[in-house]
Amino acid sequence: MASTLSAAAPAAASASTSLEALKAFNPDTSWRKEHWLNVASVYSQLVNIMASDLRFCRVLASHVDSTDFDYFSRVIVNVLNLCNQTLPFIKELVFHELSNVQPELQGSLMRANNIISKVQTAYARSAGAEYIKLVLHDLLEITVMDENLNLEIDREKIIQHPDSEEQKFWGDNADKAVLRHQQMLENVVMTFIYRITDPDIVHKMPLQMRAIAGFIREACNHYQPESSMALVGGFVMLRLFGPAIVTPEAYGILPADVVPSPKARRNLILIAKVLQNIANGGNVPQKESYMLPLQHFTQSTVGRMTTYLGQVASVQQDDEELARLVTPVLPVEVRNLELQDLFELHRIVDSCSAKLLEQYRLSIRTSPAGWVPSLTPNKKEVLRVLGALGPPPRFSTFKEVKAGDGEREIIMPDSSTFFNVASVDTSILEKARFLYQGPNAINGSAVFYIICNRVRPEFLNNVNPLLSHIFKTMDAAVNSGKYNLVVDMSWAHFSKDMRTVMYKQANFLWSMFSRTYKKNLDKVYIIHPNSFTRTLLLLTKSFTSRKLSHKIKEVYAWTELTKVIKQEHILIPESSKGFITKSYVVTKVNSKGRHQERMIKFTLESLLNIEPKTNAIHDVKLLSDIEEIYTCKATPELFLKFATQQRNSATFPAAGTSPSSPSNSPPNPSPMSAAATTTLSPPPPPTVLSPTPPSQSAPLPTPTPPRVRRFTAARQNWQDQLYRRYICNSTEERDAIIQDIFTCCFKRSFTDKPQDYQVATVNNTGKKQDRTFKVLLDAQHDNMTTLQPDDHGLAA
Repeated sequence: MASTLSAAAPAAASASTSLEALKAFNPDTSWRKEHWLNVASVYSQLVNIMASDLRFCRVLASHVDSTDFDYFSRVIVNVLNLCNQTLPFIKELVFHELSNVQPELQGSLMRANNIISKVQTAYARSAGAEYIKLVLHDLLEITVMDENLNLEIDREKIIQHPDSEEQKFWGDNADKAVLRHQQMLENVVMTFIYRITDPDIVHKMPLQMRAIAGFIREACNHYQPESSMALVGGFVMLRLFGPAIVTPEAYGILPADVVPSPKARRNLILIAKVLQNIANGGNVPQKESYMLPLQHFTQSTVGRMTTYLGQVASVQQDDEELARLVTPVLPVEVRNLELQDLFELHRIVDSCSAKLLEQYRLSIRTSPAGWVPSLTPNKKEVLRVLGALGPPPRFSTFKEVKAGDGEREIIMPDSSTFFNVASVDTSILEKARFLYQGPNAINGSAVFYIICNRVRPEFLNNVNPLLSHIFKTMDAAVNSGKYNLVVDMSWAHFSKDMRTVMYKQANFLWSMFSRTYKKNLDKVYIIHPNSFTRTLLLLTKSFTSRKLSHKIKEVYAWTELTKVIKQEHILIPESSKGFITKSYVVTKVNSKGRHQERMIKFTLESLLNIEPKTNAIHDVKLLSDIEEIYTCKATPELFLKFATQQRNSATFPAAGTSPSSPSNSPPNPSPMSAAATTTLSPPPPPTVLSPTPPSQSAPLPTPTPPRVRRFTAARQNWQDQLYRRYICNSTEERDAIIQDIFTCCFKRSFTDKPQDYQVATVNNTGKKQDRTFKVLLDAQHDNMTTLQPDDHGLAA
């Protein structure tokens, strides 16, 4: 009985310490078990509510923050496309917009940067991409490839950026250049108009685009009859053709190796502006005074454009094909959606949930469009699903910085003009060997390697030696032709200082490379990418071209490089070849405050704690045994609370038995055995004894047998497992761990395949050892990753 008390006391202290640590942590966000275990079910309910209740979608859209318009429009189009409800939703938005327009906003009707314009653009890009390519491909390619074409009609810009070729003819007479450019611009625009308004081209326009034009005209006839053709033209030119004309490379219209120069980009912008003015009734905005000389031209082409817009919008509402396109297909199979889209939707819904709930309770009237399906769910069901979502699995999202009309690509001179390479000491960088050239790829292009775990913050703080080292290493090969970058992220964990420096210097460093470096870059292969890699790529999108993102390839197994580089020529460190993909190196803090480095990996059912030095699994925790997760925005820490009774779905050896020991061997009740046992029962409650009377002397303590001491340690370890604290390398990595927990449970809901396999390995001497193979979350092409077994015969 005394031994029972001695076991219970430290356990209670352990639990108390863990609880105190959790209170001191002061979490601001927490998830309960049902949030991740039921994620597939709740997401399915949310998506099907959106698919069957367009009023709910509209109310949701009205509360989305403007910074999330692009994300929401993409997600809502992807969701509603699965059930043929995108067109009805756009009609709902159009009728609501026109029926509630304020007099002071009449001029910006359906032209502002609002949710309806974003949804129309997103849908036009998905449903009309092939049509746009058919119509504009050759015209845009000719326009972009003509290096001598200059359509600039802004006199001030001509003076600021004179064309050396034109100065031979006009000298400093900018007015003559303006007249010449205006004539050429009118000719080019007429070529586009003839192509777009050609009857055969109109006939080939997707019915979805014509239906939206018809919705706009129908709504205008009810609410804004005087604006009918102007608003239809706004959709066709501003949402369908305009974005493709200004950024043809984003639509795949241009060849892969062609990017518009600054002059060509300006030409495209001017063409799009004139087309939009014609579609708007021929009126040139007064704020763009340099466009006023085109007023006569735009007015003269309005008749042809009006006839065209009338043809586009003439869609019969009882058309059989249109009826098929708007017939609901329910229920929506949520597994057919990208999980990242669902996470984004969850985040957006959560950000406006309070306003959404209040307005949805009050919004009971039928929409003006009259297209709300009869399958509208009960209002209580909507409220229940919103309450069941819980907090979203947070992840960082960087907003792209849009380039304005006046922004130009920075074309730098050759790199050797910036630095005298011989005058800068780069010996430290050379010894670090984080950048070097390897043998050429199979196609003959050069290959350079960047080993990220060898990069230190001080390398980025002093950019002159860094750039000198880069140019000294790469200039000769880059100036000779195509080259590839192999970026090895294996074992790279960036400190806060390193991340700060990289965020600060990324834009500047990119601008320092000449156009040759950007043009000759063939592919970037990122080996073993992690959460920070994805964050950095999102950041770089704000100051790099869209074309760069198509060149980046993520490689999760280094052997995939053999498709482009011979295996014997792949010069990455040997340690990188043994890297365990999709892992998180964290610091585990136990109840005594002891810090232990651990590596976390996931299967669809469990969390694996791995010893980084040996790759041995320390213990396995089922995701269903996690009761709650706690985080705090200010710190990269993560608290997990586990159930008092924990299970393990895999068949592991009984507590205390090793793979080679017979089944009837005496158990070894070590702490590790308790963590790995198949069924772990809670310890018995402590027995309460009466205090010893003062008159009696307390008996001498009885020595605790070794077996009981081991059992006491096991019980203390068991209590310590109730709360687990991890310190991650960054808040992004912490959020990625939470997101992976949701991802595992989502994917597990749609598979009945076993995640554990019991096998026996045979060594060179013929000795068999039992092993458990576990399918990891990041398993690629049905591959299984094998870890070194610990003394319980666990492997993954």
